[in-house]
Amino acid sequence: MADLPDHAPVTITGNSHVIALARAERPAALTQALGEVLVYPWGNGRHESEVFTRREGDGVALTVPQYATATERHTGHPHLRPDRHWVVLGPGHAARTFRDPTWRTHAPAALRLPGVEPVSDGLLTALLERDQRGLRALYRDALAAGLQVVALSAPPPRRDHRAITDGTPAAVVAHLDTTAYRLWERWLAAEGVPLVPRPAGTADDEGFLLPELAARTTPRGTPDHHHANEAYGALALAELARTIGGAAPLG
Repeated sequence: MADLPDHAPVTITGNSHVIALARAERPAALTQALGEVLVYPWGNGRHESEVFTRREGDGVALTVPQYATATERHTGHPHLRPDRHWVVLGPGHAARTFRDPTWRTHAPAALRLPGVEPVSDGLLTALLERDQRGLRALYRDALAAGLQVVALSAPPPRRDHRAITDGTPAAVVAHLDTTAYRLWERWLAAEGVPLVPRPAGTADDEGFLLPELAARTTPRGTPDHHHANEAYGALALAELARTIGGAAPLG
């Protein structure tokens, strides 16, 4: 459990999955455990597969203008700085990999699906680690700069995601998500970065987000087949309070 002194605010940021947390009603346990909490998304997650940070002074610079602009608007500075404790969402966001149309004709060899080209465990690991390198660099840069940083899990994938409705088998999406998440668990543990897990009871038996926790529209009002809703966001905030703030679990 991370040690979060009372005087420094906790800041939650990351890709568009953070919107669910920003819209959520703040659980009492969150305020009691962590005090003031700022929540804002820094932008689209498509940039996170490339390295988008660098050490600068006593903080971490964000080299994607969208991320730096959002951070400056909400915190007064475009960098991640040591005057805040940073909770960065990322682990579990495997959509950049599973939305690739290649998975309509290929599948992880472990699934033994008929009629498709098998992808070995080694190649699958390499693909997923390649996708994770931008966020891994952020966590490493934050640690090297002496920042308090925590990794927050992204929500489970949705069964109605366009990748599945466009032809990728649900079993493939579930396998990629599970494999990516396990890689994150091992890597974060080795680096010493605390991980806030997905809240219990938010996924079905196959690992997909429960329908009642799915967002229906995007902030622009268009149909949403990718994100969780504010009910999930409240559960994630409570899980954050329990994991790093010592709050009792809900229920």
